Amino acid sequence: MSSATAVTVQSSAPLRASGNTTHTKEVGHEQQEVSQHTTYQANSYMPNQPQEQYIATHDHSHDHSHVHSHQHNHDHVHDQYQHHPHPHDTHEHKHEHAHHHDHDHDHHDDHHHHHHHHYPAVSIPPFPSWADIFAHLAPMQKTIFTWFLIHCGIGILVWWAGASRDSLAIMGLSYLVIFDALGVLNTFVSDVARTHPAFLASSTKRPFSARRYEIVFAMATTIYLLFVTMYTTKESLEHLLTEDADHHDQGHHKSLGFTGFIILCISMGATVISCVNLRNHDNLVRYLRRSPPTVHGFSYNVINGARGNAVNIVLSNIYTTSILASCLVVLVFFVLGFASPMTDKFLAFGESVIMLYLGGPTAMALMKLLLQTTPDVARSGIESRLFEIRQNPDVVAIDRVHFWQNTYGKCVGTIEVQVKPTADEESILQFVYQKLEGLTTADAADSVGHLEGMG
Repeated sequence: MSSATAVTVQSSAPLRASGNTTHTKEVGHEQQEVSQHTTYQANSYMPNQPQEQYIATHDHSHDHSHVHSHQHNHDHVHDQYQHHPHPHDTHEHKHEHAHHHDHDHDHHDDHHHHHHHHYPAVSIPPFPSWADIFAHLAPMQKTIFTWFLIHCGIGILVWWAGASRDSLAIMGLSYLVIFDALGVLNTFVSDVARTHPAFLASSTKRPFSARRYEIVFAMATTIYLLFVTMYTTKESLEHLLTEDADHHDQGHHKSLGFTGFIILCISMGATVISCVNLRNHDNLVRYLRRSPPTVHGFSYNVINGARGNAVNIVLSNIYTTSILASCLVVLVFFVLGFASPMTDKFLAFGESVIMLYLGGPTAMALMKLLLQTTPDVARSGIESRLFEIRQNPDVVAIDRVHFWQNTYGKCVGTIEVQVKPTADEESILQFVYQKLEGLTTADAADSVGHLEGMG
């Protein structure tokens, strides 16, 4: 007969191994103790009588002694109140019926009492309020949030510049700048979730703490990008199809002007500052570099440059590079006088393609992360590691294999290993952990594991 060992490996917790073995003999002993305890509790509900009478109440001779005692009391009551005589057998029959009813009722109550357990309520501390979060921000976190407000304000200025000139290209560019500002907000949320003690605490409701909220915020940002993609595509195609039908003047288009030129230059500078100084979208860039997703043939080709040079930092960030390229193309078309109502619509449609290129694969990657699917980077090595574990002579079988990511770069792996009864469970746990440790670490530098065993 083999025993099962459940193993959980997490990349952000200390190593701990424990084993509990339960034998059949001990289970029977526990059942015997429960039975004795139940009998004792049942006796506590009986009237206050000697112990010998407790035992007699469950005897077959109980009916005879009890009827005799009641007959004496019945005669006494009958003489006192001078009731009409009635057959004694009839009264005795009623008394026995009532007695059996009371006995069954008491037994049911005792049975219900012993199988009804009261467990203490689990207290889960709530999340801190917004006022408490902002009251305990670190200086760098205050800087990041302030820059998010400034960056978002710049995006609104770009939208105003496009709306005042009836330019869909500039308005589409403003959506990209606002998305870049939301990336700064995601950096702020991730930093707070990783440093605030209330978000790091684990509980029965949140066993892996609240780190997954940063994934939810990133997914919301990506959904925004996909929404503005559909809106920009719809507007650009609608204006392109109705341009010739309405016979608009192709040369009638407002120039960018000095104010619009300054606003576009400021937006480009804000994008560079967010990327170089605040590592904007860095979580998504590193995550997509490890497992580049592909949607309908499109995939990311991220340049993995050195992090010391500002140019390499910008080029290694696909989001920053795409936003800067879009802004530069729009700026060149308007400054050189190539902008027209027709070219403006084509530029807007090109921006929607870039939005889809950024938002589609990102949404797919985050969706897999939220659905707790096995990462592609770990899928290739799982089978080989499991094969190595099966080669252990003490391992009988492996069941319930599941590897998933809690957040960026934090993987959790769970398997059930059935071992022989004569095997050393502690050594098996250590062996399995060593084999699976590399699969649950996104970066080899921070490989820390968590192991639990039940045997």
